[in-house]
Amino acid sequence: MLTLIVSRRILGLLREQFPEHAHRMKPLRWARVFTVIADDILRNVLIYQRPSRK
Repeated sequence: MLTLIVSRRILGLLREQFPEHAHRMKPLRWARVFTVIADDILRNVLIYQRPSRK
């Protein structure tokens, strides 16, 4: 469920950032793209979420 929420949020942000291409960003097409890049997105998010060691 969390993946779906994140995917939709990123799709919305991309549509806002690139309105001239928004018509090409169909949900099923985005789902295929997101499936391929989800692992990289999660890895990048986790890099910034690691607690600092003292």
